[in-house]
Amino acid sequence: MYILTFLLVGLLIGFAVSGFDDLLIDLVYWRRRLGDRFDRGRELTRAQLDLVVEQKAAIITATWHEYDVIAQMVRFNAQRIDYTNYDFIIGTYPNDDRTQAAVDLVAGEFPNVIKAITPLPGPTNKADCLNAVIDKLREREEASGERYAFIVMHDPEDVMHPLELKLYSRIFASRRAIEMIQTPIYPFVAKFWEFTAGAYMDEFAEQHTKNLYAREWAETFIPSAGVATAIRREALDRIAEGDKPFGVQSLTEDYEIGLRVAMEGMLAVFVRQLLITNHPDGTVTKDVIATRANFPHTFGTAVRQRTRWILGIVFQARAHFGWVGGWRIKWMLFHDRKGPWSYGLVTSGYVFVVYVVLYSLVRWFLYPEWDGPVPGGALMGWGLVAGLTMMAHRMVQQVISTTRVYGWRQGLMSIPRHPWATVINLFATVRAMRQFRKAQRENATLAWDHTQHFIPHHVTRHAT
Repeated sequence: MYILTFLLVGLLIGFAVSGFDDLLIDLVYWRRRLGDRFDRGRELTRAQLDLVVEQKAAIITATWHEYDVIAQMVRFNAQRIDYTNYDFIIGTYPNDDRTQAAVDLVAGEFPNVIKAITPLPGPTNKADCLNAVIDKLREREEASGERYAFIVMHDPEDVMHPLELKLYSRIFASRRAIEMIQTPIYPFVAKFWEFTAGAYMDEFAEQHTKNLYAREWAETFIPSAGVATAIRREALDRIAEGDKPFGVQSLTEDYEIGLRVAMEGMLAVFVRQLLITNHPDGTVTKDVIATRANFPHTFGTAVRQRTRWILGIVFQARAHFGWVGGWRIKWMLFHDRKGPWSYGLVTSGYVFVVYVVLYSLVRWFLYPEWDGPVPGGALMGWGLVAGLTMMAHRMVQQVISTTRVYGWRQGLMSIPRHPWATVINLFATVRAMRQFRKAQRENATLAWDHTQHFIPHHVTRHAT
């Protein structure tokens, strides 16, 4: 019993620290969301966006073995984007002939599609590929004598909103203080039994309807998601180390971009823009300007992708930046880096709940003389109630967020998906720790552990 008591005390202390951190973010959001200062009614109409003066934009993308998706996705987006003054600049590797051929194919169809090639063979990492893209962008600027106004980061599998570029151009023109804009990313709807893909729905719904707002309102920093991120051209030069805006020392160069923007004192905002469209037949539709994308559907591919996220955000960013900034930024760095032990805490919490249920059943039916499942008396009991309440609160927040984007049925499904997401993150954490320690021992650079992308069916049908 003494060992169990010791473990429970440690578990409760961990839950208290992690739970208080999460609760602060919730309080920041809901205080503003329910208060008078929350900006309601900021809808834009299609007619308003049609009046936007189009500043020159570049959509930048890094690829490695994307020959089976890149041409169709560029073709699909190019046919839908309601904007004319932009280029696609796509990074490829010299030893990836099939992807180069696919980019060449679509460049023959659309003159604003430009291919960049990295100096080194791949795979290096995504940041290295994006730096080659920026080199090509600068080359284009020198040749034309015209600078891009802003760049937009996207992945090869993204389905862009047709009015995304107009929204960015409008915001950059009307609010000169803003240097970076992050708009939402919502995974495509998964089947109810696809728990892995559903876990991405839940995570992005909470991040991109609540948590990023809270980070902005708390005046911390907004991390770029590497997708649906627009950065003013001048800001890109300011955050560059030397002439390289993307840090090759990290597998999550997008996250670091957001941190560097904040450290330079520049303003980044999260914009979840509601669009109102009045149709000729008198009907009115509402839509959020957001990027849609497929995410991993299998346990193995999800673990691989999340390993890269944890490696970059938790281990590499801590090694490269340390604990920079004021207390607000330090708080958010703690929030982002607590994952490895918080996943273990949540998993232990689920294990403990199963233990209490099974122990109580055996005691009730077979051995009534046994002591209760929880040692330590009333104080420990109240502590466990508080811990379980925190777990329930997190699930409620998740249900609200998922419901807001995907409806109440998917919102309820986020409850059984939560333990599965925790298991995925726990496996990814162990894998990330092993890779990071191995790289440190061997003084090696971690390469891009690429996960294969795939195309939604409606893209395949229409990208002809």
